Amino acid sequence: MKKIIKINFISIIYALSLFIAIELIINVYRISRVTKWNLDVVMVIIPVIILIGLILSTLLVIHLTKRWMLNKKIAYWLALIWCPYFILFYYIFTYLFPLSSGETMFPIFNILIYGIIVLYPFYILIISRYVTSEN
Repeated sequence: MKKIIKINFISIIYALSLFIAIELIINVYRISRVTKWNLDVVMVIIPVIILIGLILSTLLVIHLTKRWMLNKKIAYWLALIWCPYFILFYYIFTYLFPLSSGETMFPIFNILIYGIIVLYPFYILIISRYVTSEN
C-alpha cells in the first residue's frame, strides 16, 4: 500500500509540473493583464519559469524515486499514471478560472500544447530509465 501512495505522489508531481507549464502558456494574456507587464516581457519570462520548474521537478522526482527505491516495473507505470491527475488538475482549474471573452490563445499554442502532452510520457520514461539504471 505504501508503494501505491509513493507512485501516486510522484505521478502528481509529474502532472503538476506539466499542468503549471501549460497553464502558464495558456494564460499569457491574463498574466500580462494582472501583472500589468508588457506582453513581450511575459512571453520572455514564462519560458524561463517553465524551464526552472521543469529542472526543479525533475530533480525532485529523481531524488524521490532513488530514495524510495522504486524498481523498473513500478517506475514505468509513472508514464501512464500522471495523465488522470493532469486531466483532473486541468478540469478543476478550467472550471474555477475560465478564459474570459477577451482572452484567447495564439493558434500556435494549441500545437505546442498537444506536442508537449504527446512527448511528456517519453520524458517520464527517460527519467525512469535513468533512475532505475543507477539502482
